[in-house]
Amino acid sequence: MKKQVVKSAVAVSLAAMMLTPVSAMADSLSIASVAPVAQGDEIDVEFWSAPNENQFEYWTAKAKAYNEQNREVNGKAAKVTVSMIPETTSSEAAIQNALATDAAPAASENINNSFMATLADSDAVYDIQDEDFYKTIISNKALDDKVTSTWEYNGKQYVIPIYINPICLNWNKKALDALGCEVPSTMDEFRDVVQKFVDNKDKLADIGCEFTTIQPYFLTSEDYWNRNYDFLMVYDALGGGALYDGNKLTIDPDIAKQAFEFWGQLGNTLCLDEVTDIWTGEQNPELFGFGYPWELGSYTDAGKVYGTDYVFGPTIVNKEGDQPAYYSDSKGIVFYKDSNISDDQHAGAVDFVSWVYSKENCAQSDSDWLTATSMLPVRGDISSNDVFADALKKTPALAFLADAIPDAVAGPTITGSSDAYIALGESGFAPYAQEAVGAEPLQAPDATQYVSDALDAMKSAANLE
Repeated sequence: MKKQVVKSAVAVSLAAMMLTPVSAMADSLSIASVAPVAQGDEIDVEFWSAPNENQFEYWTAKAKAYNEQNREVNGKAAKVTVSMIPETTSSEAAIQNALATDAAPAASENINNSFMATLADSDAVYDIQDEDFYKTIISNKALDDKVTSTWEYNGKQYVIPIYINPICLNWNKKALDALGCEVPSTMDEFRDVVQKFVDNKDKLADIGCEFTTIQPYFLTSEDYWNRNYDFLMVYDALGGGALYDGNKLTIDPDIAKQAFEFWGQLGNTLCLDEVTDIWTGEQNPELFGFGYPWELGSYTDAGKVYGTDYVFGPTIVNKEGDQPAYYSDSKGIVFYKDSNISDDQHAGAVDFVSWVYSKENCAQSDSDWLTATSMLPVRGDISSNDVFADALKKTPALAFLADAIPDAVAGPTITGSSDAYIALGESGFAPYAQEAVGAEPLQAPDATQYVSDALDAMKSAANLE
């Protein structure tokens, strides 16, 4: 792939400040000023949004507002055009094709940290951890090291996180009420709920609750992303650390065994068959499942009320005081390196993103994002910032998810994560689930050999030590 040497954003910023006055509308991080420029002396900046209408409309509106500021970058008018990532087999494939054909945009959103690692390994994106604009955006979003560390790759940062979807446990509130139980948070409390479920099947039959949980995709290893929450999230909540250290697999076998057996203890109360309308039908056949933020709209459309029909709860920890963990579908913005992207276009993309998340605009931009997409922006102050109060009041489930952000866990930042997770499912998780579903509740089959087989398969599939 052809590359060109591009000035750092900081260097461009200093040059721009010396050459042009910075108006009151441009904050201290900006490389732009607002001043008239000669007609035709313009920087055309291309920004790609995710391939869905809500996000496209959000970024189109932001680009329109930015363009109306008549901002100047390196003595030229910067104008941003937004397009959706082209529809192909995936966004990743479309971006890789654009880079291979020298047709990449200056920046795009919709980048998760696994794909970020692939782009970074190819030197196709800028590392930005030392740039003033990055540090300012992180400060404006009230993010701490705990959040940003989940995006770190080989000691560097490449992504400005935009949204985060913490996945939690979703409980059938009517079933909990029938059992006389509160939402559990520790392993002892969880086992108590399972035992009461077993002891009160007749009572639960009256409200249509037949299974502790319904998870047919436990058996679908090719849907490798599911391992992020049915394994990684449970593993982390039970005390597991990083899955990888460079090219070394560092999963703790003992904690992995506990994570497998967390599901194994459900025994024959676990359903691995396809069941439709679980949370939107007249009756809910499962006691708990996963709480996916993007499904909140379907619950509302079905007339389900948070706190009455369903309620979110934390991932289960060993003992009170332990920290829960929430796997989070999270994506952000990167700035591309490609021969078709000039220094000025890169600088213009940096200025556009900096303006969107400037001190004056950041909270409102993130509030607009929440309104447009119903996905939580990556921020450390959603629960306490008045800008978000109306949205949280309107959708109380979001308040739980906002509080979960500090304990969010992003997916692994290795380029072979998909191969590793497929192997984990094929050689360990799926066959263990098949055995567990025939066991008595709270009598989990021993997962030792399944975990050993899974770890060996992961090493082989992803070329790990």
